[in-house]
Amino acid sequence: MKTYDLIIIGNGISSKTFCYYLSKQENPFLKKVAVVSDSKMAPACSLSTTSIVSLFGTQKGLSDLGDLNVDSYKAFDSFVNEHKPEGVSSAKQFHLDSQGPAALVKRFGNAKATSSLCENIDLPQKIFMAQESSYVVYPKVFMEWLDKQINASSIIDLVTLSYHVRSINYIDDGVIVDNGKEKLKAKILVLCSGAHTKINEVLYPKQKPVNNSKVVSGSYIQFNNVNWGKEDLIFTLNKTNLIYRHLDQVLLLGGTHCSFGVNLPYVRELKDSYEYFQNVLGGSLPWPSFKSGEFLTGLRHKGQKRRPFYGKLENNVYAQIGLYKNGFSYPFYMAPLLLKQIKKDLMV
Repeated sequence: MKTYDLIIIGNGISSKTFCYYLSKQENPFLKKVAVVSDSKMAPACSLSTTSIVSLFGTQKGLSDLGDLNVDSYKAFDSFVNEHKPEGVSSAKQFHLDSQGPAALVKRFGNAKATSSLCENIDLPQKIFMAQESSYVVYPKVFMEWLDKQINASSIIDLVTLSYHVRSINYIDDGVIVDNGKEKLKAKILVLCSGAHTKINEVLYPKQKPVNNSKVVSGSYIQFNNVNWGKEDLIFTLNKTNLIYRHLDQVLLLGGTHCSFGVNLPYVRELKDSYEYFQNVLGGSLPWPSFKSGEFLTGLRHKGQKRRPFYGKLENNVYAQIGLYKNGFSYPFYMAPLLLKQIKKDLMV
């Protein structure tokens, strides 16, 4: 039986961010690390998402969750500005409303009527718009960049194992995970398992962050070989996002939820949204045909009352889960705090 200081279940953005900060420890206390996941049985939720990081007008002082959203956005923003990672691009986000300015003013504090959004987008009629700076994430590229930074570090000895956890034995001095063929032991277990935490909840401690969470399915459509210019753009209309990624010339339309099956895209709703965006944004852009799009469905892990969880579940077991719509910003705020808590609990 192989032994480690730490076993992390999951290999998406939550896991990689946690490993990144683990690799930057000044006084390393968890050195031998195994990241275990099964990309076929439990693929990373991070790779099936439209992947934007935005405040959406959220301000501090209104709610605890809103404060966390702002703090997490600032943590991600600081990380990007300091490290200039591959796979993250700043974007102009246009919040649009064809009905009037009231909703935009309430959320963003301002709105203006306009018939032109940027150089190559002239609108067929005036629309009300509020604008903010956001980020578009290219998930695979960004996570590969994080892997490079982690692997270049000499602080930790990390192995990534293709390993489907079938059982966990919680013992006094740690945990033992078992895939039916090989057992692994560690003194600390951290769950970074996204929606699969809920799907496989029978394996994990019977605590509210796991039991009271939900799996939410989100459908989106991807169009390839779309040229809308040389900058990333986000258009938000009726709570739906239309995202243009200029580096790989991909157009994404998403934001729907499927309540009766995790692999069933909402084709009708996506088509309605697509046509609505076409009507509002007009014909100055080269629109791909709707039939040329690829339907994709991804899973999200929604915590109780939409709140994520980072902290201790029980002795030797911690989690960073329930990231829901903020999966690419929450970990950059949470991971350093979770590491600090684990270190304190171990009295290192």
